[in-house]
Amino acid sequence: MKNEETPRSICERWWDAHTSNSETSTEEKRDPRNETTREEIEKRFVRHYCTLMEQHLVDLDDYHPSALALIDTLCDDVSAAFLLAIEQNDMEQATTLYAAVSRYQRYRAHWPESLSIEETMLAFRRKVLPLNHTDIAISLNNLAEWYRDQERYAEAESLYQESLTIDRAAIPERRSGMAGTLNNLALAYDSQGRYAEAEAHYKEALALFQSISPQEPRSIAHCLNNLGEVYRVQGRYSEARTLHMEAYTIRRNALPPNHPDIAQSLNNLSAWNYDLGHYSACEPLLRESLSILRASLGEEHPDTKGVEANYAAVQYQKKRASDSGLRGWWKRIFGR
Repeated sequence: MKNEETPRSICERWWDAHTSNSETSTEEKRDPRNETTREEIEKRFVRHYCTLMEQHLVDLDDYHPSALALIDTLCDDVSAAFLLAIEQNDMEQATTLYAAVSRYQRYRAHWPESLSIEETMLAFRRKVLPLNHTDIAISLNNLAEWYRDQERYAEAESLYQESLTIDRAAIPERRSGMAGTLNNLALAYDSQGRYAEAEAHYKEALALFQSISPQEPRSIAHCLNNLGEVYRVQGRYSEARTLHMEAYTIRRNALPPNHPDIAQSLNNLSAWNYDLGHYSACEPLLRESLSILRASLGEEHPDTKGVEANYAAVQYQKKRASDSGLRGWWKRIFGR
């Protein structure tokens, strides 16, 4: 939200536009600052954006350009509606609005806004829900993801472990959520070079995801991809390629063609070729990865920049007579 705006001022602006563009009664056109009227106006505002976001959550999760473009224009309004829903103590609508704005801010790498949203939702859930409610585990995991993205691993690990404590008490109902948190904790270990711990947690997460019926192909692909990267960075290339190809195949079959997860798989298959000195094989994979990321996340997103750096590394190596220069250097894209 712009510095000078508050959730209520945004709501009032929305109401002014709403009443000026529709036939409304004199009663509805009363001053929105009137205490009697303001509460109803704010409820309508929250309900309006909650309904709108419900229609676009699936597309947003799949990085559909139209959903991202919509929230690009409405982010301030949706964020304001989220904060007002919390004021109204409306957990159901706050959760829907949170899901939309949280995903959007992370996809766009708006880190300060993302942290504020995660902390606000965790505090709200702690206030309203029982101590060991599984929704608190979800918020703990999501906040831990923010810290992991910022390479603040100790803080992330503490939150992941608290989330897992709640999830383990809720098995089997929370198998999927627990598996997701295990995968994310493994990513934190992986990022620190703690490969044995990462491998163990990836394998536990993968087994949980594979035990769920119906299975979640995207989640299984995440674990396969991440475990493949642990093997690759340790030089276990045969095992790495097998897992990366399996993850890539699942993603191609289960996701829209411009989904960033597909770009991640292409980048990682290129990394495998790069490590073995197969530089010409890297180029088409990276070009396709870049095309997907530019279309879905934009030119300035860190993942797009990372693949651009990898493409430059490949070009550099191809121009060298020896492969000793940047060999082994690669920008990893961790994702979820």
